[in-house]
Amino acid sequence: MIDLVELMRRAQGGAALEALSRQAGIGPQQMQAALDALMPAFAVGLQKNAADPAGLAGLLGLLGSGRYNAFFQSPDNAFPPDAAAWGEHALRQMFGGMEMTRTVASQAAALSGLAPGVIQQLLPFIAG
Repeated sequence: MIDLVELMRRAQGGAALEALSRQAGIGPQQMQAALDALMPAFAVGLQKNAADPAGLAGLLGLLGSGRYNAFFQSPDNAFPPDAAAWGEHALRQMFGGMEMTRTVASQAAALSGLAPGVIQQLLPFIAG
């Protein structure tokens, strides 16, 4: 099984977590707490999509678009103007809508000790 936290650590040649931390104005330990709180929800969202033919098709369509690969591969492509919109699109696919995404953010904030606004700021970029 894929370790999603390790996948995030490897993104952008290992620079993704540092870039996300700077973007959100948080330290590395807070970033780790956010990931620890969010990754179980991401795993469930991915499993749910994979178990449903329509969800799987949507998820594969997103992954096959090639757009997300650029975010993963290069720090230069991590925060283009449309990155948050693409990330929100992935969140809607993964969680079924923005209401569930807000619920995930609220729960992750409670678990991580970070403000809900910080988690909501991170979510689209982590999803992307």
